[in-house]
Amino acid sequence: MIDDAFNWDRFLRRWQDEWVPSEDDAEELADGGLTLADLAVAVPPAGEAEIAAA
Repeated sequence: MIDDAFNWDRFLRRWQDEWVPSEDDAEELADGGLTLADLAVAVPPAGEAEIAAA
C-alpha cells in the first residue's frame, strides 16, 4: 500500500458531514414549507465572472 495515497473514505465522510443536510435539517426545512429542491432554485447558479473571481 502506498503511504501517501489520498484517503477518499475520510474525505467523503467529512464532505458528507459538512454539506449533506441531516435528516433533522431536512425535516426542519419541510416544516417551514421549504424543501431542498426549493433551496436549490432559490439561488441562481454563479455566472462566469463570479466563478473566475472565486
